[in-house]
Amino acid sequence: ICGDRRLPVAEEIIPLSSEEQCRQWLASFCGRLAHAADDAVQKTVPDVLMRAVDYVQRHFERPLQLSDVAKTLGISPAYLSRLFSDHLHVTFTDFLAGIRVQKACGLLLSGDMQVKDIAGRVGVADPNYFGRLFKKRTGMTPVEWVRMHR
Repeated sequence: ICGDRRLPVAEEIIPLSSEEQCRQWLASFCGRLAHAADDAVQKTVPDVLMRAVDYVQRHFERPLQLSDVAKTLGISPAYLSRLFSDHLHVTFTDFLAGIRVQKACGLLLSGDMQVKDIAGRVGVADPNYFGRLFKKRTGMTPVEWVRMHR
């Protein structure tokens, strides 16, 4: 998609003559692709699930249970669990863990905090459990991850 017209990607790429133009096109293409994906998700994902995802993203640092989120949204825990499974193909627990690890990665890169403090900051009270959770999700311990990404 290019503006209001549909063009094959090759027709967009062929006229590019510099590395900078290629980078700009790629950035634009990725933006269009992300926008199209967001549109597709919003059309297929129920509003209540989008509200649940938003709630988890805003409150991940608190102790969160599926039942608490369901109660906040006025739906049953079983229904919310089914929404996560059917539409996002993950359990609520795995979704929450993914958010926490993602947020922890940003904090790890800042270099301002120790791993045990980051664990608490992302809602995991036990630093040992946080280490296991992080390794399960990334394949590395937090310290190994920092070494690789700094």
